[in-house]
Amino acid sequence: MAALFDNLMKDPPMGLTENFSPTFLSSGNPCLDFFFHVMPYTPPERVTELLGLLGSTTLSPPSSSSAS
Repeated sequence: MAALFDNLMKDPPMGLTENFSPTFLSSGNPCLDFFFHVMPYTPPERVTELLGLLGSTTLSPPSSSSAS
């Protein structure tokens, strides 16, 4: 996983927006990509595809600390 991230950061995938401005296609983090690419109008097939990319990513809840 770290090697994949290192390779993405050396030469990040680039694309164009609808206005033909340069943009990054991926942040290198599947969780962050999911957050930014899923919108209310996103087709269910695309959501399923993006969730599949999260397969090996561990999602852990934030730790809660109690105030004394």
